[in-house]
Amino acid sequence: MKRASLAGIAIVTALAGVWATLFWLRLPARMPTDSDYRRVNAFIESHERPGDIIVVSPHWAQDGRQFLTAVPVMAGYHLSTDVYPGTKRQWLVALPDLPRFSLETSRRALAARGKSEGGRRIGHLWVEAFDIAGPPVDYSFDDAVPGATVRIVGRRSVVCRNLGNGKHQCPEGAWNYVRAGWHEVHYEPFHCIWAHPVNDGTLEITFPNVPIAGTLRGRAAFVDDAPSFKQGAPVLVGVEAGGRSIANFRFDNRVGLQDFESPLPSGLPPTGPVTFSVSTPNNAVRHFCFDAWLGPD
Repeated sequence: MKRASLAGIAIVTALAGVWATLFWLRLPARMPTDSDYRRVNAFIESHERPGDIIVVSPHWAQDGRQFLTAVPVMAGYHLSTDVYPGTKRQWLVALPDLPRFSLETSRRALAARGKSEGGRRIGHLWVEAFDIAGPPVDYSFDDAVPGATVRIVGRRSVVCRNLGNGKHQCPEGAWNYVRAGWHEVHYEPFHCIWAHPVNDGTLEITFPNVPIAGTLRGRAAFVDDAPSFKQGAPVLVGVEAGGRSIANFRFDNRVGLQDFESPLPSGLPPTGPVTFSVSTPNNAVRHFCFDAWLGPD
């Protein structure tokens, strides 16, 4: 290789290094401060309504979550398609000064789904409310997990211990519990009820005093790296309401959320227990999670 070519490569490499250094040195000045997040939170708090949530954009900019406490915070992975059951309005909290990030792209994605109520800049943050409602919810099973009864029914039936913190611990191992919380589905957060099935038995989750009306809807998934286990068995979920079987769902081993839905049959009592029975032919790597709610038909 000629000396001139080597010199050219060296110059390009040096310039790239200088650009990268300048980029990282300038980036902190473009990032919002703790004070910016606190001011945005105070603004949302003074304008909040029931059913409000915050979506952060870009989705990876989660450092300010500790200050955004006025309403629940979601990641905002796919602003044009993400739905949040039971919500009424989405507050966009964006970082407009980040390089290679387009605030207008985020705003357009939400504006295509609901009317904007006007936005404003607060420090290095942009905040704007959009009238975007999620699926209506009359009763959330996720929220009711602390008051549920959990047991394993099989050759040896046992009631799982309610630890009083929303978690029901069963005896098969540390993984054998029921609790609503955040899990990862294909690199995205999903709020759901952890319900890992067991071998030689059925995991039963019973919710007492449920207003039995409308349609049962929900989503299920195999979380973390469970779908990569090629021999993964399906998970079966049966649902009883008011002492009657109302639905049976099968969830195969695949990536992503699997929707389910079943209208409630006529003749059920207005209030009563609802039980989800979770089972599988083989529970190896069956990191299973679901959310469910009752809503209007």
